[in-house]
Amino acid sequence: MQRSHITQDHHSYLNNVTHSKQPLHTNTIVPETKTRSRLITVIMEATAETHNDLLNLLNEKNIALTETKAEAAQSANAVDSIIEENLQLKAENERLQAEIKELRLKLWDATEEERKMNAGRLYDVLRVL
Repeated sequence: MQRSHITQDHHSYLNNVTHSKQPLHTNTIVPETKTRSRLITVIMEATAETHNDLLNLLNEKNIALTETKAEAAQSANAVDSIIEENLQLKAENERLQAEIKELRLKLWDATEEERKMNAGRLYDVLRVL
């Protein structure tokens, strides 16, 4: 008969392992490793959640920034329109002031002419008397 490669010591070990209710490795590192593994899992999940929250915040900030830029562009257009209108009004104001000055001169000339005419009539009336 051929001899088995498994010695008596190995047989007893295998019998103990297969018939025992205890885990194969009963060393204290296993629970600690499981706890550490759970801790790492929780940390990784929290990290992923934080990462997603930060991405969402970044997207919200980008949207707000885009809206602010659009509002600023509208405000700039409104300011440009107001400046353009003010320039037109300034030119119109200068034209009207020149026209008022011209009309005042005409009025002054007219009243001066009228005063001369009235003075001439008064002189004629006084001569008759």
